[in-house]
Amino acid sequence: MPTARENPAQRSQRSQRLAWRLLLLALGGLALAATLWLLSQREVLELGAAALPPGESKSPSVLAAQPLDVVFSDAILSLPSYLHRDERGQLAGKVIDLWDCVFKHAGTSAQYRLLPNRRSIQALLSGEADFHGARVIHEQGPKAFDGRLHYTDLVIAGYEVLLVRSADRQLLADELWWRQRVAVVRAEVVNSRVAAMGGEIAIRAANRVQALKLLVGKRVEVLLYTSNSPGEEHKRFQEHDISGRTLGRVNGHGLLSAERHRVSPDLLARINRGISNCRHLLINRDISVLP
Repeated sequence: MPTARENPAQRSQRSQRLAWRLLLLALGGLALAATLWLLSQREVLELGAAALPPGESKSPSVLAAQPLDVVFSDAILSLPSYLHRDERGQLAGKVIDLWDCVFKHAGTSAQYRLLPNRRSIQALLSGEADFHGARVIHEQGPKAFDGRLHYTDLVIAGYEVLLVRSADRQLLADELWWRQRVAVVRAEVVNSRVAAMGGEIAIRAANRVQALKLLVGKRVEVLLYTSNSPGEEHKRFQEHDISGRTLGRVNGHGLLSAERHRVSPDLLARINRGISNCRHLLINRDISVLP
């Protein structure tokens, strides 16, 4: 603190020393901040490198030349004619035949694997996988990942179907059918309708055969699922009379990841041309198990 005996020159010198000290402190703070920033950037780079297995950090041109990593939700195994494992444990079926044809026309190749339903989409969003081979959405509904993932042209169209035992066909006209005991097939897109209307799903069947057995065995009153045929065309299952009603349409698409689209911006157009050439492989092949 200044004293009574301090002259103007002394006060000036003291002020200059204080100013220098403050300047040095400020420079030290800037240096510390810069050091911390550099360390944080180094950590980000190290974490990014650690997230990739050895040898996975590749240039866009190398990545674009790699086979597509194609994932499916394991729920599709409920349609064994569409997707199943062969005697060697490899994925096979009509969907594999379709995409093999499409990717051949697109000038690329693919390797296929199964993941749990949510995990399959997460893998696509994170860039871990390149393509999802069977994303079903409501015809009039929003494309849930539009803007983050790239939808192919339509691959197959189907129906959202409500089925009951023929003796209970009056339930088909009841708009409160969701108050009954309802069965669905696990992980199907149509399942959300039950909760959206205020109901609860009684049983989630592993596949369509199990779901239909639940219905004709009187474990449930109503079955909601997707089919390639309108609900009104479903008449029998294992000698049991059933009746159906169409609630809406659903569409099947492939999904391309944002990362693969970035490195191969023309790939989606080539895949769509392949779909146009190969879609006939699925035409008139009912995805339901009903006769």
